[in-house]
Amino acid sequence: MWLDTPNLEVNSTTLQDYAKWNGTLRHLDLSLSVLNTIGDKAFAWFPELRILHLSGFILPLTHISNQAFYGLHKLEELYLARDYLNALPVGAFHAFANTGTLQVLDLSYNCLNGAFNPDDFSSVASLKVLDVSHNPMYILQDWMNVLTNLTDFRIDSITSENDLLVADQWTTPLHFLSSIKFRNPNNKNILSIALFELSKRAQNLRKLNFDGTEIFTLLTIKNLTKLEELTVSGSFIATKRDTIDQWSSQVKFPLLNVLKMSSNELTANHVSQLKLNKTVPMISSLDFSNNSIEYIETRVFASLKYLQHLDLENNRLLGIDEWHLLSITYLDLSHNSISYVSMNFVKLLKSSVLANLDLSGNPFTCTCGPSSIEPFREWILSDFEVYLRPNLMYKCNEPKEFSGWSITQINLDCASHFYMYLAIGLSCSSVMFLSVILSIRYRWHIRYRLFLMCHRRRKYQPLENHDNNENEPMINEVRYDAFVSYAHENEHDLEWVLNDLRENLEEGQEPFRLCIGHARDFIPGTPLLEAITESIHRSRKTILVLSPSYLESEWCYFETQHAWLRLLNEGQDVLILILLEPIPDDKMTMWLRQFLCKKGYLTWPRDQGAQNLFFQCLRELIKTPTAVDRRYDV
Repeated sequence: MWLDTPNLEVNSTTLQDYAKWNGTLRHLDLSLSVLNTIGDKAFAWFPELRILHLSGFILPLTHISNQAFYGLHKLEELYLARDYLNALPVGAFHAFANTGTLQVLDLSYNCLNGAFNPDDFSSVASLKVLDVSHNPMYILQDWMNVLTNLTDFRIDSITSENDLLVADQWTTPLHFLSSIKFRNPNNKNILSIALFELSKRAQNLRKLNFDGTEIFTLLTIKNLTKLEELTVSGSFIATKRDTIDQWSSQVKFPLLNVLKMSSNELTANHVSQLKLNKTVPMISSLDFSNNSIEYIETRVFASLKYLQHLDLENNRLLGIDEWHLLSITYLDLSHNSISYVSMNFVKLLKSSVLANLDLSGNPFTCTCGPSSIEPFREWILSDFEVYLRPNLMYKCNEPKEFSGWSITQINLDCASHFYMYLAIGLSCSSVMFLSVILSIRYRWHIRYRLFLMCHRRRKYQPLENHDNNENEPMINEVRYDAFVSYAHENEHDLEWVLNDLRENLEEGQEPFRLCIGHARDFIPGTPLLEAITESIHRSRKTILVLSPSYLESEWCYFETQHAWLRLLNEGQDVLILILLEPIPDDKMTMWLRQFLCKKGYLTWPRDQGAQNLFFQCLRELIKTPTAVDRRYDV
């Protein structure tokens, strides 16, 4: 767990109180707290602590007890930055002499001058990262001899107020170092001496940072051939005489992967003179941002086959040539002077492995013609594989009527009218094709709507609006107790309806009036569609006699659809399902399966006693009310 206590007054008592409810804490941050002394065994109640932040106290840290870190046997990172320390807490470091776990020590932004004894770091010989940056260091002596595990050393703000003992007394072999950072030295000659010593003693250096440091020559580091990351940003290389020539003729870093040369006043000629394909052949990340580059020649990147990250933000690029992007996955061209993106470059984008592109903040010219923005605009709207900044960041600068508009919001008529007519024709054809498909798919619904429209013109009214005028016809006037929907082409189904069903329902003690349709009740000469629809609407119930033959009949499907539409449009649940014969799975349709699952059904039994019960249940279903307050999602 992690505990952060900023701006609080912390002492031994409060730490002990914290430990009562969480003694297994692993990350404790006391930065910006009101604390000026750290007493004996202040953190002994946190034996599982891995990271301890004691940086930036509101009061100067005037005393650290020799046993302040007693009991921290598993501590890996200790931060003592911005605490106004003017001497190392050597006695307190003895707590780590036997643990060997401390790997990171941050002493930056203090008042340390570097006058350490050779054994001051002997208790923390396990350190891998040591940060003494932003201290008035003026002595670099053999106190680093014991730090044989050190891989990352950060030092800057070197002064020469006293004698800097580098060349004469800094005899420490630094072959174990892999990273070092210099920044803003007050005496550049001192830096040159330090670099010279580095090139002799730290030949295994992997990372070197001169961020914001003015340097006169790069020859002092030419022997660091194992460098993998080099930062010379803000070093004003272009303003130093012969610096570029020295780089191209005498410097070569065969393993360098990352090169950052931002804010160096580099121009296009400087970039060409660097001869990157020879000096840094394995480069994978280049940062030329915040320079004065007007253009990039195609051949500059032609042979950098490992280049993946290219940052040219905030330069003076006027256009984009047909660069060989090769393996580039990240390209930043934002805040330049690019007015258009050529069609060839858009084609190159489509065939590249680019994953991240930034062209925002450029003054695009939103016109048609040879410098048309339309290809790039279409690519932005259609490509979903390359990550772009939000579209609103790509704005038109000219012409005036589009100034400030996003290029995705304008609509330029750059295509001929042939394509417009072609598009209209294709759209109309698509609409017609879709209309035909929908008409076939919902043909029964359309017929049903047409039927209702025709009858309303004949002044038929729904049953609930009937005003007891017997002379006014009603489409919902009940004439039958039930409409029987069955496969009349099948002899077996027809015989069952006329004999078993009709005899038991119409000739029993409580007779019902059935509409058997084709076999008896339809008037000859009447249009069949109208006869079916009107009979269904003048029946209280609709009985579906289901069988394999029923599912093959289009008329049965029509009758089922109209009965179902009464439920959807009028809220009348009129359906009664009878499974006359078992239906094979290969003939079971989706709508029938949903009906059988949601409504339930009656199965025609073969046993005579069960048949009596069957018709008793059927009579009860016919007598049930039809109005419901729900719809079946079928």
